[in-house]
Amino acid sequence: MDIISHISNSLALFFDRDKGFKQIAKKSDLGVAIISLFLVYLIAEIFTVAFNGTADNLLIGVLTAVIGSLIGTLFLGFVGYGIVHLLLKMFGGKAQYLDTVKFGLSLGILGGVLQILGSFIPMNLLDNNMVAIPLLGLILAFGIWVLIVSAAVFSKAHKITKTRALLALLIPMIVVLLLVLVVGASVLLLSDSMTGY
Repeated sequence: MDIISHISNSLALFFDRDKGFKQIAKKSDLGVAIISLFLVYLIAEIFTVAFNGTADNLLIGVLTAVIGSLIGTLFLGFVGYGIVHLLLKMFGGKAQYLDTVKFGLSLGILGGVLQILGSFIPMNLLDNNMVAIPLLGLILAFGIWVLIVSAAVFSKAHKITKTRALLALLIPMIVVLLLVLVVGASVLLLSDSMTGY
């Protein structure tokens, strides 16, 4: 399967789940999934740099985009989905590790495509609460939808219930959230104690 077909089938997971699932399961390999997600993230990062001026130097912005996209794809794919795979196995999952990674990377493509589209939104537009609050609501609703679709895909791949797949996805999210809260609170307490307030 070529990269364009893989990206198309990855997007189909969100709109025609059975078709996308069958195509990725039968015709896609892990290498194509890695390259596809890397390219989508790279294009998204370059668009963000180019259209929102987030880097003073375009070359530095592009190099940062390349390195960030590569690290993000590999970390998300092999570490993030490795943790999800262990949890899916704990809940009775049957699929192999590389299948979990392949489907996880395929699910990540939609986020990259949406980041490309989002790069066209001027950043100063988000300073207006009349725009920012509904946009945050839309992002939250989209995140819930992606979580539900991801649970359905992993449920089918691992031959477990959607509830078990959803739990396998939620547990790492909750752990990360708790870690962020603890570290954030620690930093605030430390900074307050250093300033004397």
